[in-house]
Amino acid sequence: MNINSALTQIEATGDAPLRAVIADLGGWPVLTEQWSSQQFVLEDVLAKMRGKYSTPLLFKCSVGVDDKNSSVNILQIQQGDLGMPSREYYLLKDHASHMQAYSQFMKDVVKLLGAKGPEVNDQLNDILNFEITLANFDLLRYLRGFVVDNITEDEPVVLFATQYMQNIAKLLHHTENRTLANYLIWRLVSDMVPELSEPYQQVEAQYKHVIQGVQRDSVRWKKCVKFVNEKMGMAVGAMFIKDNFKKESKETLNFEEDAFFDNFLKLLEFASKKMMEKLRQPVRQDLYEQDPVVVNAFYNPNTNNILFPAGILQPLFYSSVFPKSLNYGGIGVVIGHEITHGFDDKGRQYDKYGNIKQWWDDHTIQAFRERAQCIIDQYSQYKLDQIHEY
Repeated sequence: MNINSALTQIEATGDAPLRAVIADLGGWPVLTEQWSSQQFVLEDVLAKMRGKYSTPLLFKCSVGVDDKNSSVNILQIQQGDLGMPSREYYLLKDHASHMQAYSQFMKDVVKLLGAKGPEVNDQLNDILNFEITLANFDLLRYLRGFVVDNITEDEPVVLFATQYMQNIAKLLHHTENRTLANYLIWRLVSDMVPELSEPYQQVEAQYKHVIQGVQRDSVRWKKCVKFVNEKMGMAVGAMFIKDNFKKESKETLNFEEDAFFDNFLKLLEFASKKMMEKLRQPVRQDLYEQDPVVVNAFYNPNTNNILFPAGILQPLFYSSVFPKSLNYGGIGVVIGHEITHGFDDKGRQYDKYGNIKQWWDDHTIQAFRERAQCIIDQYSQYKLDQIHEY
């Protein structure tokens, strides 16, 4: 993928690629009076958003290791995200300015896309009300739209946040198709705004200033580098490793050098297909899930191993020319930290094979919780005078 397409083509193409995505999803009611409620099928729209555009809305559907049998992958369904960072932003009066900024962000974006008429604000308010309050949902139709066609009612599924799923089913049953379509398209559009031209960048920057306190937006080239690192971490890592570890690794996709947004869409679809291909396949213990350039380390309870990307095996944490004492104090501390995750409040729930199982007795668990509470109490006494918080 040529990063120059991000630097040169975004302004040239404008929002035309986004308009094509909206049309592919059946149109956005807030933009046109010709939208038909009868042709809107919630399951089909959600499936295309998840499968083609890698955007899970209302709830998240993924494939991951079965906690009860770490040798197999299983469908997992859990609570979805909201448009703003936290549910408190919608519910607490202290966040009224954030809600106002979010509402203005919506209005600015639809205005850039050409929305007109007095009914626009009413439809945007419906979106907000729907999101604040977040059955007749065909789960099989949804799954068949982007996983595999032969999904049946007998397919094992791990369902997290059961109460949320029950509530969302009731909400969907009592919500008009127009409001559902407006909400879903809005969430997809808001996710894609960072990859659009300067007018969209400006309205997003105004929103982020209120929500996150960001004083100045990043320059375009930094955004492009961040995008490539996030979406093609393995490919970037391959170049990093080749230069620093004298090894090679690559993963290929067919990209057009002068079509950034199209490349962006290809990456979204590729990521979704790659995840769903794991369904019904045995868990690969040799599969490396983290990008090599990440400066961090990880413990995975399902595989019961610790991972050290190439990015952290560098000074100041580690070097082959460092004395052992420095490596012990650098990467050694990181290794020790990751090992302890196998015995923390989450890791202790998994056995040596990565299956969820209580292998501590009740007395040990109680003693662990009491000592953990001591640490909580100790650090709760430290006050940060600058912000008057403990």
